[in-house]
Amino acid sequence: MTRALRARRWFARQAARPALRAPLAPLIALVAAGAVLVAHGEPSPVQQYSGVSVPVGSGSSGPAARELPALLTLADGALLRIAGDQRTPVGLPADATPTTLQQVTLTESAAMALRPDGQHAFLLPGSGGAIDLGLADRLVPGATPAAIAVERDAVVQRYDGSGSPVGAPVALPAGMALGADSTLGIVASTVVGPITPVEDGIAPVAADILANTRTALQRGGMWLPVGPYQPLSASGAVALLWDPLGAELGLLDLRRLAILQPLTADQLPGSPITPVPPEPTAAAPTAPTNPTDPVAAPSPSTVPIEAVPLSLLPVPFPALRGVNVTGPAAFSFDGKWIAIAARVGDRPRLVVGPATLAIVRGDTKLSSLSVISLGGVLGPDQFQPVPVWSQNAVIAARLDGSLIVYSTLTGKAVGQPLPQPVPTAVPPTPSAPGTTASPQPTGELPIDANPTGLPSDTGSGAPTSGSGEVLLPVIGGLGIG
Repeated sequence: MTRALRARRWFARQAARPALRAPLAPLIALVAAGAVLVAHGEPSPVQQYSGVSVPVGSGSSGPAARELPALLTLADGALLRIAGDQRTPVGLPADATPTTLQQVTLTESAAMALRPDGQHAFLLPGSGGAIDLGLADRLVPGATPAAIAVERDAVVQRYDGSGSPVGAPVALPAGMALGADSTLGIVASTVVGPITPVEDGIAPVAADILANTRTALQRGGMWLPVGPYQPLSASGAVALLWDPLGAELGLLDLRRLAILQPLTADQLPGSPITPVPPEPTAAAPTAPTNPTDPVAAPSPSTVPIEAVPLSLLPVPFPALRGVNVTGPAAFSFDGKWIAIAARVGDRPRLVVGPATLAIVRGDTKLSSLSVISLGGVLGPDQFQPVPVWSQNAVIAARLDGSLIVYSTLTGKAVGQPLPQPVPTAVPPTPSAPGTTASPQPTGELPIDANPTGLPSDTGSGAPTSGSGEVLLPVIGGLGIG
Protein backbone atom coordinates (compact mmCIF):
# COMPACT_ATOMS: atom_id res chain seq x y z
CA MET A 1 0.00 0.00 0.00
CA THR A 2 1.47 3.31 -1.04
CA ARG A 3 1.92 6.23 1.33
CA ALA A 4 -0.56 8.36 -0.68
CA LEU A 5 -3.25 5.67 -0.48
CA ARG A 6 -2.78 5.29 3.28
CA ALA A 7 -3.07 9.08 3.72
CA ARG A 8 -6.31 9.21 1.73
CA ARG A 9 -7.84 6.41 3.79
CA TRP A 10 -6.78 8.08 7.05
CA PHE A 11 -8.44 11.38 6.02
CA ALA A 12 -11.58 9.50 4.94
CA ARG A 13 -11.82 7.81 8.36
CA GLN A 14 -11.32 11.13 10.19
CA ALA A 15 -13.99 12.87 8.09
CA ALA A 16 -16.42 10.06 8.88
CA ARG A 17 -16.08 10.54 12.63
CA PRO A 18 -19.23 12.27 14.03
CA ALA A 19 -17.17 14.45 16.35
CA LEU A 20 -15.52 16.06 13.33
CA ARG A 21 -18.30 15.87 10.76
CA ALA A 22 -20.84 17.73 12.91
CA PRO A 23 -18.91 21.00 13.41
CA LEU A 24 -17.35 20.96 9.92
CA ALA A 25 -20.60 20.73 7.94
CA PRO A 26 -22.09 24.05 9.14
CA LEU A 27 -18.73 25.75 8.68
CA ILE A 28 -18.39 24.50 5.13
CA ALA A 29 -21.98 25.57 4.34
CA LEU A 30 -21.35 29.03 5.81
CA VAL A 31 -18.16 29.53 3.80
CA ALA A 32 -19.92 28.35 0.61
CA ALA A 33 -22.88 30.70 1.18
CA GLY A 34 -20.54 33.64 1.82
CA ALA A 35 -18.62 32.87 -1.38
CA VAL A 36 -21.86 32.85 -3.42
CA LEU A 37 -22.99 36.21 -2.01
CA VAL A 38 -19.62 37.88 -2.54
CA ALA A 39 -19.54 36.50 -6.08
CA HIS A 40 -22.85 38.25 -6.74
CA GLY A 41 -21.55 41.62 -5.60
CA GLU A 42 -22.78 41.58 -2.00
CA PRO A 43 -20.65 42.94 0.85
CA SER A 44 -18.49 40.59 2.90
CA PRO A 45 -20.22 39.03 5.97
CA VAL A 46 -18.62 41.56 8.32
CA GLN A 47 -20.26 44.35 6.30
CA GLN A 48 -23.58 42.59 5.79
CA TYR A 49 -26.77 44.57 6.29
CA SER A 50 -29.90 43.31 7.93
CA GLY A 51 -32.41 41.76 5.57
CA VAL A 52 -32.22 38.73 3.32
CA SER A 53 -29.62 38.80 0.53
CA VAL A 54 -31.06 36.90 -2.42
CA PRO A 55 -28.44 35.42 -4.77
CA VAL A 56 -29.18 35.78 -8.46
CA GLY A 57 -29.35 32.57 -10.47
CA SER A 58 -29.01 32.21 -14.21
CA GLY A 59 -32.31 31.99 -16.03
CA SER A 60 -31.14 32.33 -19.62
CA SER A 61 -32.31 28.78 -20.30
CA GLY A 62 -33.78 25.78 -18.56
CA PRO A 63 -36.53 25.58 -15.93
CA ALA A 64 -35.37 28.77 -14.16
CA ALA A 65 -36.18 30.94 -17.19
CA ARG A 66 -39.45 32.86 -17.00
CA GLU A 67 -41.66 33.83 -19.89
CA LEU A 68 -41.44 37.61 -19.95
CA PRO A 69 -44.41 39.81 -20.80
CA ALA A 70 -44.23 42.43 -23.53
CA LEU A 71 -41.76 44.98 -22.16
CA LEU A 72 -41.06 48.59 -23.03
CA THR A 73 -37.48 49.81 -22.75
CA LEU A 74 -36.07 53.32 -22.82
CA ALA A 75 -32.47 53.34 -24.03
CA ASP A 76 -30.49 56.16 -25.63
CA GLY A 77 -33.62 58.28 -26.07
CA ALA A 78 -35.55 55.55 -27.92
CA LEU A 79 -38.62 53.62 -26.78
CA LEU A 80 -38.84 50.00 -27.90
CA ARG A 81 -41.53 47.38 -27.37
CA ILE A 82 -39.97 43.92 -26.97
CA ALA A 83 -42.35 40.97 -27.25
CA GLY A 84 -40.51 37.68 -27.64
CA ASP A 85 -38.00 38.11 -30.46
CA GLN A 86 -39.91 41.05 -31.96
CA ARG A 87 -38.62 44.61 -31.47
CA THR A 88 -40.74 47.53 -32.64
CA PRO A 89 -40.35 51.26 -31.93
CA VAL A 90 -43.13 52.86 -29.89
CA GLY A 91 -45.01 55.32 -32.08
CA LEU A 92 -44.28 58.69 -30.49
CA PRO A 93 -44.45 61.89 -32.54
CA ALA A 94 -41.32 62.56 -34.57
CA ASP A 95 -40.47 65.64 -32.49
CA ALA A 96 -40.84 63.84 -29.11
CA THR A 97 -37.76 62.67 -27.19
CA PRO A 98 -38.72 60.36 -24.29
CA THR A 99 -36.99 61.04 -20.97
CA THR A 100 -38.70 58.73 -18.45
CA LEU A 101 -40.82 55.57 -18.55
CA GLN A 102 -43.09 54.10 -15.87
CA GLN A 103 -45.65 51.31 -15.53
CA VAL A 104 -49.05 52.68 -14.47
CA THR A 105 -51.35 49.63 -14.71
CA LEU A 106 -50.81 45.89 -15.02
CA THR A 107 -50.77 46.18 -18.83
CA GLU A 108 -50.02 49.86 -19.53
CA SER A 109 -47.17 52.31 -19.11
CA ALA A 110 -46.65 56.04 -19.46
CA ALA A 111 -43.74 58.20 -20.58
CA MET A 112 -42.57 61.77 -20.26
CA ALA A 113 -41.17 63.22 -23.47
CA LEU A 114 -39.78 66.56 -24.58
CA ARG A 115 -41.51 68.33 -27.47
CA PRO A 116 -40.76 71.79 -28.89
CA ASP A 117 -43.34 73.45 -26.59
CA GLY A 118 -42.23 71.63 -23.41
CA GLN A 119 -42.55 68.34 -21.55
CA HIS A 120 -45.54 66.13 -22.38
CA ALA A 121 -47.07 63.07 -20.71
CA PHE A 122 -47.87 60.11 -22.96
CA LEU A 123 -50.06 57.14 -22.09
CA LEU A 124 -48.79 53.93 -23.73
CA PRO A 125 -51.60 51.35 -23.92
CA GLY A 126 -50.79 47.68 -24.39
CA SER A 127 -52.19 47.92 -27.91
CA GLY A 128 -52.50 50.92 -30.17
CA GLY A 129 -50.50 54.11 -30.41
CA ALA A 130 -49.30 56.55 -27.79
CA ILE A 131 -51.82 59.05 -26.38
CA ASP A 132 -50.50 62.58 -25.85
CA LEU A 133 -52.00 63.99 -22.63
CA GLY A 134 -50.44 67.42 -23.14
CA LEU A 135 -47.96 69.44 -21.12
CA ALA A 136 -47.05 67.88 -17.77
CA ASP A 137 -44.72 68.48 -14.86
CA ARG A 138 -45.10 65.07 -13.22
CA LEU A 139 -47.04 61.81 -13.47
CA VAL A 140 -47.80 58.89 -11.16
CA PRO A 141 -49.91 55.71 -11.49
CA GLY A 142 -53.58 56.54 -10.98
CA ALA A 143 -55.97 54.99 -8.50
CA THR A 144 -58.85 52.96 -9.95
CA PRO A 145 -60.72 53.86 -12.15
CA ALA A 146 -57.92 56.15 -13.36
CA ALA A 147 -54.82 54.79 -15.07
CA ILE A 148 -52.63 57.84 -14.56
CA ALA A 149 -52.55 61.11 -12.61
CA VAL A 150 -50.79 64.06 -14.25
CA GLU A 151 -49.65 67.33 -12.66
CA ARG A 152 -49.45 70.51 -14.71
CA ASP A 153 -49.24 74.05 -13.35
CA ALA A 154 -49.97 72.89 -9.78
CA VAL A 155 -53.20 71.14 -10.86
CA VAL A 156 -53.67 67.35 -11.00
CA GLN A 157 -55.93 65.65 -13.55
CA ARG A 158 -56.59 61.91 -13.67
CA TYR A 159 -57.06 59.99 -16.95
CA ASP A 160 -58.35 56.50 -17.79
CA GLY A 161 -56.74 54.05 -20.19
CA SER A 162 -58.27 55.77 -23.23
CA GLY A 163 -56.90 59.18 -22.25
CA SER A 164 -60.27 60.57 -21.13
CA PRO A 165 -60.33 62.74 -17.96
CA VAL A 166 -61.57 61.07 -14.78
CA GLY A 167 -63.12 63.33 -12.16
CA ALA A 168 -62.52 67.02 -11.59
CA PRO A 169 -59.08 68.64 -11.54
CA VAL A 170 -57.47 69.00 -8.10
CA ALA A 171 -55.52 72.15 -7.23
CA LEU A 172 -52.42 71.46 -5.15
CA PRO A 173 -51.53 73.52 -2.07
CA ALA A 174 -48.82 76.14 -2.55
CA GLY A 175 -45.33 74.68 -2.41
CA MET A 176 -46.48 71.07 -2.82
CA ALA A 177 -46.28 68.64 -5.72
CA LEU A 178 -47.98 65.41 -6.78
CA GLY A 179 -46.55 62.50 -4.77
CA ALA A 180 -49.03 59.65 -5.31
CA ASP A 181 -52.67 58.91 -6.10
CA SER A 182 -54.85 56.88 -3.74
CA THR A 183 -58.47 55.75 -3.73
CA LEU A 184 -59.13 58.42 -1.08
CA GLY A 185 -57.52 61.30 -2.94
CA ILE A 186 -54.30 62.88 -4.14
CA VAL A 187 -51.23 62.63 -1.90
CA ALA A 188 -49.22 65.87 -2.18
CA SER A 189 -45.86 66.64 -0.66
CA THR A 190 -43.14 69.25 -0.49
CA VAL A 191 -40.63 66.46 -1.23
CA VAL A 192 -41.05 64.18 -4.25
CA GLY A 193 -38.68 62.25 -6.46
CA PRO A 194 -35.64 60.12 -5.63
CA ILE A 195 -34.29 60.14 -2.08
CA THR A 196 -30.82 61.61 -1.87
CA PRO A 197 -28.56 59.21 0.02
CA VAL A 198 -27.25 60.66 3.27
CA GLU A 199 -23.50 60.69 3.59
CA ASP A 200 -22.07 58.36 6.19
CA GLY A 201 -21.69 60.00 9.57
CA ILE A 202 -23.79 63.03 8.66
CA ALA A 203 -27.19 62.96 10.33
CA PRO A 204 -29.96 65.18 8.90
CA VAL A 205 -30.98 68.12 11.03
CA ALA A 206 -34.37 67.31 12.58
CA ALA A 207 -35.46 70.94 12.58
CA ASP A 208 -34.80 71.23 8.84
CA ILE A 209 -36.76 68.07 8.11
CA LEU A 210 -39.74 69.20 10.17
CA ALA A 211 -39.66 72.62 8.50
CA ASN A 212 -39.29 71.43 4.90
CA THR A 213 -41.04 68.06 4.73
CA ARG A 214 -44.83 68.12 4.59
CA THR A 215 -47.19 65.54 3.12
CA ALA A 216 -51.00 65.75 2.99
CA LEU A 217 -53.97 63.75 1.73
CA GLN A 218 -56.72 65.43 -0.30
CA ARG A 219 -60.25 64.66 0.85
CA GLY A 220 -62.69 66.62 -1.27
CA GLY A 221 -61.93 70.28 -0.53
CA MET A 222 -59.86 69.48 2.56
CA TRP A 223 -56.21 68.55 2.98
CA LEU A 224 -55.35 66.28 5.89
CA PRO A 225 -51.72 66.39 7.10
CA VAL A 226 -49.95 63.03 6.93
CA GLY A 227 -46.73 64.14 8.62
CA PRO A 228 -43.07 64.87 7.81
CA TYR A 229 -42.79 61.96 5.39
CA GLN A 230 -41.95 61.58 1.72
CA PRO A 231 -44.49 59.55 -0.30
CA LEU A 232 -42.92 56.94 -2.58
CA SER A 233 -46.00 55.13 -3.89
CA ALA A 234 -49.60 54.24 -3.06
CA SER A 235 -51.87 51.25 -3.62
CA GLY A 236 -55.55 51.71 -2.92
CA ALA A 237 -55.63 53.49 0.44
CA VAL A 238 -52.18 52.31 1.57
CA ALA A 239 -49.14 54.57 1.11
CA LEU A 240 -45.45 53.70 1.24
CA LEU A 241 -43.69 56.54 3.05
CA TRP A 242 -40.06 57.42 3.69
CA ASP A 243 -39.32 58.81 7.14
CA PRO A 244 -36.24 61.06 6.81
CA LEU A 245 -36.05 61.50 10.59
CA GLY A 246 -35.73 57.79 11.29
CA ALA A 247 -34.25 56.96 7.85
CA GLU A 248 -36.72 54.10 7.41
CA LEU A 249 -39.61 52.92 5.28
CA GLY A 250 -43.17 52.66 6.56
CA LEU A 251 -46.69 51.71 5.47
CA LEU A 252 -49.68 53.86 6.42
CA ASP A 253 -53.38 53.15 5.91
CA LEU A 254 -54.61 56.57 4.80
CA ARG A 255 -58.19 55.76 5.87
CA ARG A 256 -57.15 56.48 9.44
CA LEU A 257 -56.64 60.13 8.51
CA ALA A 258 -60.17 60.44 7.19
CA ILE A 259 -61.77 59.68 10.57
CA LEU A 260 -59.43 61.70 12.78
CA GLN A 261 -59.23 65.43 13.18
CA PRO A 262 -56.10 67.03 11.68
CA LEU A 263 -53.33 67.56 14.19
CA THR A 264 -52.26 71.06 13.26
CA ALA A 265 -53.41 74.00 11.16
CA ASP A 266 -50.00 75.04 9.83
CA GLN A 267 -48.67 71.85 8.28
CA LEU A 268 -49.40 72.98 4.73
CA PRO A 269 -47.48 76.11 3.76
CA GLY A 270 -49.75 78.69 2.17
CA SER A 271 -52.89 76.55 2.40
CA PRO A 272 -55.12 76.38 5.49
CA ILE A 273 -56.56 73.03 6.48
CA THR A 274 -60.29 72.67 6.95
CA PRO A 275 -60.78 70.61 10.12
CA VAL A 276 -62.69 67.35 9.86
CA PRO A 277 -65.85 67.67 11.98
CA PRO A 278 -66.16 64.83 14.50
CA GLU A 279 -69.02 62.43 13.95
CA PRO A 280 -71.94 63.14 16.33
CA THR A 281 -72.65 60.51 18.95
CA ALA A 282 -76.01 60.24 20.70
CA ALA A 283 -74.48 59.04 23.96
CA ALA A 284 -72.17 62.02 24.36
CA PRO A 285 -73.88 64.70 26.53
CA THR A 286 -73.05 68.32 25.83
CA ALA A 287 -72.12 70.71 28.62
CA PRO A 288 -74.26 73.84 28.95
CA THR A 289 -72.67 76.95 27.50
CA ASN A 290 -73.03 80.60 28.31
CA PRO A 291 -73.36 82.65 25.12
CA THR A 292 -71.72 85.59 26.87
CA ASP A 293 -68.48 83.67 27.55
CA PRO A 294 -65.66 84.66 25.20
CA VAL A 295 -64.55 82.03 22.69
CA ALA A 296 -60.84 81.50 22.50
CA ALA A 297 -59.57 81.38 18.90
CA PRO A 298 -57.42 78.34 18.21
CA SER A 299 -53.79 79.19 17.62
CA PRO A 300 -51.92 76.97 15.17
CA SER A 301 -49.01 75.14 16.71
CA THR A 302 -46.79 72.32 15.61
CA VAL A 303 -47.49 69.09 17.42
CA PRO A 304 -44.30 67.24 18.46
CA ILE A 305 -43.70 63.87 16.85
CA GLU A 306 -44.07 62.21 20.25
CA ALA A 307 -47.64 63.57 20.47
CA VAL A 308 -48.82 62.02 17.20
CA PRO A 309 -51.30 59.21 17.90
CA LEU A 310 -49.91 55.77 17.18
CA SER A 311 -52.71 55.18 14.70
CA LEU A 312 -51.24 57.92 12.49
CA LEU A 313 -47.67 56.61 12.52
CA PRO A 314 -46.52 54.41 9.63
CA VAL A 315 -45.81 50.76 10.39
CA PRO A 316 -42.02 50.65 9.92
CA PHE A 317 -40.17 48.10 7.84
CA PRO A 318 -37.10 46.48 9.41
CA ALA A 319 -34.05 48.74 9.07
CA LEU A 320 -31.55 48.09 6.30
CA ARG A 321 -28.03 48.70 7.54
CA GLY A 322 -25.66 49.62 4.75
CA VAL A 323 -28.41 50.06 2.15
CA ASN A 324 -29.50 53.51 1.02
CA VAL A 325 -33.13 53.57 -0.10
CA THR A 326 -33.39 55.96 -3.05
CA GLY A 327 -36.63 55.03 -4.80
CA PRO A 328 -38.54 55.00 -7.01
CA ALA A 329 -40.94 52.31 -5.78
CA ALA A 330 -43.92 50.37 -7.11
CA PHE A 331 -46.64 48.29 -5.45
CA SER A 332 -47.71 44.99 -6.97
CA PHE A 333 -51.19 45.38 -8.42
CA ASP A 334 -52.76 43.18 -5.78
CA GLY A 335 -51.27 45.54 -3.17
CA LYS A 336 -49.48 42.75 -1.30
CA TRP A 337 -45.85 43.55 -2.22
CA ILE A 338 -43.66 46.58 -2.72
CA ALA A 339 -40.47 46.85 -4.81
CA ILE A 340 -38.05 49.71 -4.13
CA ALA A 341 -34.88 50.92 -5.81
CA ALA A 342 -31.87 51.19 -3.48
CA ARG A 343 -28.10 51.07 -3.55
CA VAL A 344 -25.08 49.93 -1.60
CA GLY A 345 -22.53 52.65 -2.21
CA ASP A 346 -22.80 53.20 -5.96
CA ARG A 347 -24.07 49.68 -6.71
CA PRO A 348 -27.80 49.34 -7.49
CA ARG A 349 -30.04 47.03 -5.49
CA LEU A 350 -33.67 45.94 -5.63
CA VAL A 351 -35.49 45.74 -2.28
CA VAL A 352 -38.72 43.71 -2.08
CA GLY A 353 -41.02 43.38 0.92
CA PRO A 354 -44.59 42.46 1.91
CA ALA A 355 -47.32 45.08 2.22
CA THR A 356 -50.53 43.25 3.14
CA LEU A 357 -53.33 45.02 5.00
CA ALA A 358 -52.75 42.79 8.02
CA ILE A 359 -49.28 44.30 8.28
CA VAL A 360 -50.54 47.85 7.82
CA ARG A 361 -53.10 47.38 10.60
CA GLY A 362 -50.40 46.12 12.93
CA ASP A 363 -51.83 42.59 13.11
CA THR A 364 -48.67 41.04 11.66
CA LYS A 365 -45.04 41.93 12.10
CA LEU A 366 -43.08 42.88 9.01
CA SER A 367 -40.63 40.24 7.87
CA SER A 368 -37.14 41.00 6.65
CA LEU A 369 -36.77 42.77 3.35
CA SER A 370 -35.21 40.88 0.45
CA VAL A 371 -32.23 42.59 -1.20
CA ILE A 372 -31.17 41.62 -4.73
CA SER A 373 -28.00 42.83 -6.47
CA LEU A 374 -28.52 44.38 -9.92
CA GLY A 375 -24.85 44.54 -10.87
CA GLY A 376 -22.94 47.44 -12.39
CA VAL A 377 -22.05 50.85 -10.99
CA LEU A 378 -24.36 53.87 -11.01
CA GLY A 379 -23.05 57.24 -12.11
CA PRO A 380 -23.02 60.22 -9.71
CA ASP A 381 -26.37 61.59 -10.94
CA GLN A 382 -27.87 58.35 -12.23
CA PHE A 383 -30.95 56.79 -10.66
CA GLN A 384 -32.53 53.43 -11.28
CA PRO A 385 -35.71 53.06 -13.33
CA VAL A 386 -38.96 52.07 -11.66
CA PRO A 387 -39.31 48.27 -11.35
CA VAL A 388 -42.33 46.74 -13.08
CA TRP A 389 -44.72 44.03 -11.93
CA SER A 390 -46.09 41.06 -13.87
CA GLN A 391 -48.45 38.92 -11.80
CA ASN A 392 -46.34 37.52 -8.91
CA ALA A 393 -42.96 38.63 -10.27
CA VAL A 394 -41.13 41.93 -10.18
CA ILE A 395 -38.78 42.82 -13.05
CA ALA A 396 -35.89 45.26 -12.67
CA ALA A 397 -33.45 46.56 -15.26
CA ARG A 398 -29.73 45.97 -15.01
CA LEU A 399 -27.29 48.55 -16.31
CA ASP A 400 -25.99 46.17 -18.97
CA GLY A 401 -29.41 45.86 -20.58
CA SER A 402 -30.40 42.52 -19.02
CA LEU A 403 -33.10 41.91 -16.41
CA ILE A 404 -33.56 40.57 -12.90
CA VAL A 405 -36.81 38.67 -12.28
CA TYR A 406 -37.75 38.07 -8.62
CA SER A 407 -40.64 35.75 -7.76
CA THR A 408 -42.64 36.53 -4.63
CA LEU A 409 -43.93 32.94 -4.67
CA THR A 410 -40.52 31.25 -4.50
CA GLY A 411 -38.37 34.08 -3.08
CA LYS A 412 -35.81 33.42 -5.82
CA ALA A 413 -34.24 35.80 -8.34
CA VAL A 414 -32.91 34.95 -11.80
CA GLY A 415 -31.01 37.04 -14.31
CA GLN A 416 -32.33 36.96 -17.85
CA PRO A 417 -31.15 38.71 -21.00
CA LEU A 418 -33.68 40.47 -23.14
CA PRO A 419 -34.82 38.16 -25.95
CA GLN A 420 -32.59 38.55 -28.99
CA PRO A 421 -34.19 39.40 -32.34
CA VAL A 422 -34.19 36.65 -34.95
CA PRO A 423 -31.84 37.58 -37.82
CA THR A 424 -33.72 38.13 -41.05
CA ALA A 425 -32.29 37.87 -44.52
CA VAL A 426 -31.99 41.25 -46.24
CA PRO A 427 -32.32 41.20 -50.04
CA PRO A 428 -29.47 42.93 -51.87
CA THR A 429 -30.16 46.45 -53.08
CA PRO A 430 -29.26 47.22 -56.71
CA SER A 431 -26.39 49.66 -56.95
CA ALA A 432 -24.78 51.73 -59.61
CA PRO A 433 -21.84 50.22 -61.48
CA GLY A 434 -18.60 50.54 -59.59
CA THR A 435 -20.24 50.91 -56.17
CA THR A 436 -20.82 48.41 -53.38
CA ALA A 437 -24.36 47.81 -52.20
CA SER A 438 -24.95 48.24 -48.47
CA PRO A 439 -27.63 46.28 -46.59
CA GLN A 440 -30.76 48.25 -45.78
CA PRO A 441 -32.41 48.10 -42.34
CA THR A 442 -35.56 46.04 -41.94
CA GLY A 443 -38.67 47.07 -40.01
CA GLU A 444 -37.27 45.63 -36.76
CA LEU A 445 -34.65 47.52 -34.81
CA PRO A 446 -31.51 45.72 -33.64
CA ILE A 447 -30.74 45.72 -29.95
CA ASP A 448 -28.08 48.42 -30.29
CA ALA A 449 -30.13 50.71 -32.53
CA ASN A 450 -30.09 54.41 -31.78
CA PRO A 451 -32.71 56.01 -34.05
CA THR A 452 -32.50 59.38 -32.30
CA GLY A 453 -28.79 59.83 -32.92
CA LEU A 454 -28.25 60.83 -29.30
CA PRO A 455 -24.88 59.99 -27.76
CA SER A 456 -24.79 56.68 -25.94
CA ASP A 457 -24.18 56.65 -22.19
CA THR A 458 -21.07 54.51 -21.80
CA GLY A 459 -20.25 55.52 -18.24
CA SER A 460 -22.67 53.23 -16.45
CA GLY A 461 -20.99 49.88 -16.61
CA ALA A 462 -22.29 48.73 -20.01
CA PRO A 463 -20.00 46.21 -21.75
CA THR A 464 -18.02 47.66 -24.63
CA SER A 465 -15.89 46.31 -27.42
CA GLY A 466 -12.24 47.18 -27.87
CA SER A 467 -13.21 50.16 -30.01
CA GLY A 468 -15.50 51.53 -27.29
CA GLU A 469 -18.73 50.59 -29.11
CA VAL A 470 -21.58 49.78 -26.73
CA LEU A 471 -22.62 46.17 -27.23
CA LEU A 472 -25.81 46.36 -25.14
CA PRO A 473 -27.92 49.43 -24.39
CA VAL A 474 -28.10 50.92 -20.93
CA ILE A 475 -31.75 50.71 -19.95
CA GLY A 476 -32.85 54.12 -18.69
CA GLY A 477 -36.44 53.04 -18.14
CA LEU A 478 -38.59 49.92 -18.06
CA GLY A 479 -42.30 49.55 -18.72
CA ILE A 480 -44.86 46.95 -19.68
CA GLY A 481 -47.46 46.85 -22.41
